[in-house]
Amino acid sequence: MSIADWYNYFNDPTIADAILDRLVYSSYKINLKGESMRKIKSKDFSNELNSKMSLEN
Repeated sequence: MSIADWYNYFNDPTIADAILDRLVYSSYKINLKGESMRKIKSKDFSNELNSKMSLEN
């Protein structure tokens, strides 16, 4: 969940701030670009599996 959606999830902005403060205190925010590695590897695995199956038929 993105921080922008955080306040929509909780009814009380004070509670949302308090919980968010405790979760992100002294943490680092890392913004990643592109597709996730899980998604890429899943596509690669699917393509490899389909290739093997077509060779068997």
